[in-house]
Amino acid sequence: IFLNISTDKQIYDVGDAVTISGNVTLDGAPVTDALVAIQVESPYQTPYVLRTAQTGEITQQNWEVNITEVTPCDAHGNPVTTFTRGQLAYAKITWKNYANEPKYVVVALYIQYPTGSPCKAYFPVKGTAQPGSQFIITSFEIPSDAPLGTAKIYANLYTNEPKEGGTPYCPEKMATFEISSSGSGSSSIQKIEENSLNLDSNF
Repeated sequence: IFLNISTDKQIYDVGDAVTISGNVTLDGAPVTDALVAIQVESPYQTPYVLRTAQTGEITQQNWEVNITEVTPCDAHGNPVTTFTRGQLAYAKITWKNYANEPKYVVVALYIQYPTGSPCKAYFPVKGTAQPGSQFIITSFEIPSDAPLGTAKIYANLYTNEPKEGGTPYCPEKMATFEISSSGSGSSSIQKIEENSLNLDSNF
């Protein structure tokens, strides 16, 4: 399998959108039902974006290990729909190992601002998943200057970090939550000084 990727330009100004395009081929022919793990690193060699893209329609349903739930919540796992600026937010990620043997899994979480810019990307779990269901409640901070509106959480399961050759176990799962003002009275979405990233739908 050969993976070819490119960006729409080489140099970006602060605030520009970054579009990543690519294609997957096998023996020179396009692969139309592949899952592609994407890891974009920051200049500090930490994850900036963690996503799983699809090259086409995925018809497979029986995944060896699968994410069954991603839910914004409080520290006890109770669902929450809104977090305020400066608050610690939580997410519950549940996955199930359908195999009859333990599997090494890397859980990846990517939080995206309402503007489409990255908020945080990290790996809350790296370890062995026993057969059956497991979950984790993980926390992340909502910055005091975060844009207001609907944010997204993307949860993924990999065999390893993508930059280390890890591949997806299953398609990504997504959930949303609202970022609200902390009482400042402002209701407008503020521009943040970070690049946004779009994944080409024809990846």
